[in-house]
Amino acid sequence: MGHGISSAIHHARQLQRRVCAAGGVLSPACRGRVHRAAFFRRAEILLNFFFVLSGFVLAHSYGMKAGFGFKRFIVSRVFRLYPLHVVMLLVFILFELVRWAAYKRASP
Repeated sequence: MGHGISSAIHHARQLQRRVCAAGGVLSPACRGRVHRAAFFRRAEILLNFFFVLSGFVLAHSYGMKAGFGFKRFIVSRVFRLYPLHVVMLLVFILFELVRWAAYKRASP
């Protein structure tokens, strides 16, 4: 029964993090429309809360593992995040090449 409660708390925290992140991301983009709503007036606080909560989640998940030091943490984070950066760099390069080709084709 304890596992079910732990899982429910985990899912609630995940939802809370996503709502806070979305509020922080949407706040500057929707300035003037949604931004007038009382919930979004101080949305930067939600973004700060997201970062603080993420720090606690990382500390809780990695800090409880035996033999999990700083070096292992950095290696695991790099190998988790680096592939995404490489993929997005390739996508960006592809878009730039398409844009360059379209520019060359349109210019006399």
